[in-house]
Amino acid sequence: MKKIVLFLSVIFMASAVFSQTILTQWEFGPTSFSPSITTNGAPGDTEVVSHITVQNTGPEAVTINVACVEYNIVPTAMHQFCWGGLCFAPGTDTSGVSMTLAPGEVTEEFSGHLVPNGTEGVSIAMYTFYDVDNPANFSTVIVHYNTLFSVSSEAG
Repeated sequence: MKKIVLFLSVIFMASAVFSQTILTQWEFGPTSFSPSITTNGAPGDTEVVSHITVQNTGPEAVTINVACVEYNIVPTAMHQFCWGGLCFAPGTDTSGVSMTLAPGEVTEEFSGHLVPNGTEGVSIAMYTFYDVDNPANFSTVIVHYNTLFSVSSEAG
């Protein structure tokens, strides 16, 4: 009996893991090795922006929300994100707007914004795109906003 319960548990967990239908992509594409990307900027930039594309790869429409966790925002810098045509105030942890994507539909309605305010450092934010009706269906991306260096070019 224990073997049957164990077997059914493994099948259930595997189906839950492989049933995720929200795919996130960025300029260099997703990798299975690391769900993180680095967006480079300079301390003097007005803002450093990361763009993430979201796709519904499943057979049914999904209503997607975004949750944000700020792991480390450099002192004096400000972070916010935009989703579904709205930008949310700094410190917002969950979007106030959901977007419904049809099967196969792709949206580029997400962007994360860091205003460095002249501060050098690496700020880290994690964005989780999840199905409102099935939170186990999600995709997470960690963004490193790198403002460690001021890049310049001199003629000659």
